[in-house]
Amino acid sequence: MASGLGVTLLAGLVLAVVDVVHTGGGALAVLATWALVALPMAIGVGAVLAAGNSMWGVGWVRRFCVQLSTDRELDRKVAA
Repeated sequence: MASGLGVTLLAGLVLAVVDVVHTGGGALAVLATWALVALPMAIGVGAVLAAGNSMWGVGWVRRFCVQLSTDRELDRKVAA
């Protein structure tokens, strides 16, 4: 869960800093707005990753991606 929270919050912070630089002011309001967007998203991503880890073990996303890249039939089913 911590990795999902950290990555999503870091991405939100990067977007917020770019937005502050772009707008040229009002940093507190812009950062607060991005926090309202990034925090619920981070909690959701963290919860999904934590649930996946508890059900399928650590590394389930990587295993799925490797299986998807090696199994042509599964790739077609997922893409359909």
